[in-house]
Amino acid sequence: MAPPRRAWASKAKEAKAKSNPGATKKNLNDAKWKTSDAKKVMAQAFIDGIIPIELERDTPLDSKDTFDNLFKCHPDFKNFPYEKDIYDGRFERLQLAMHQRQKWADLDNAALLKDRRVCPERKHNAKGEINWKGSEAEFWLKKDMEDGLHLKMKPQKLRESRACCRLFTKKRFSKRIDQMMENEKDFGETPGQSKTKKKDNPRKFGDPKKSLLLSCATLANDDDCDEHLTDSELDELESEGSLSETESEP
Repeated sequence: MAPPRRAWASKAKEAKAKSNPGATKKNLNDAKWKTSDAKKVMAQAFIDGIIPIELERDTPLDSKDTFDNLFKCHPDFKNFPYEKDIYDGRFERLQLAMHQRQKWADLDNAALLKDRRVCPERKHNAKGEINWKGSEAEFWLKKDMEDGLHLKMKPQKLRESRACCRLFTKKRFSKRIDQMMENEKDFGETPGQSKTKKKDNPRKFGDPKKSLLLSCATLANDDDCDEHLTDSELDELESEGSLSETESEP
């Protein structure tokens, strides 16, 4: 009886690994790049414009310089040391993917603007009331609920605290609070299906919370922020500092 197909496949993998002993994993601690936070940080750098998305064949991206200036000291890259061949491929694939998604986003934005000119977005419902979705009251209620004010104040007092919220009736405003509290609950999950066990989507690119611009904003008065800047940006900062010193001299 012939062995099953899976056995043949595993034997083929073993033979391939023996024939090419130099092909070893470069990631530390068995880290996976495909769903790692490091990949999100790199993709977000493309989104924020820190790394150019436009494909330029004449001036290809220098992976070594980019890695040293942006990611070498980043904690999410501790399991992904620099290897030229590996990072050349990572930068090239992400740049190509982000470039394609930027084109799709531009096409979607143009189509939306065209549709909005034909069918403008309605600001009021059929009853003549202001739409809740996209309103200023919705924005501030989310902020207040994140701060826990809905637990400290009654819906009526919370409504009276802002003029934009007073545009909605007491019943409608309190109902929105109940709906937002219900949306925060987890439904349809057994104890073995918690959110922490869900796999990350490898096709999701970037994360605003992982932005290098955000880390520099929080460390605006810290010298550690300089490690996330490129050489040209550091030269500009030094030149600006020297100019300010010369101007202050009598």
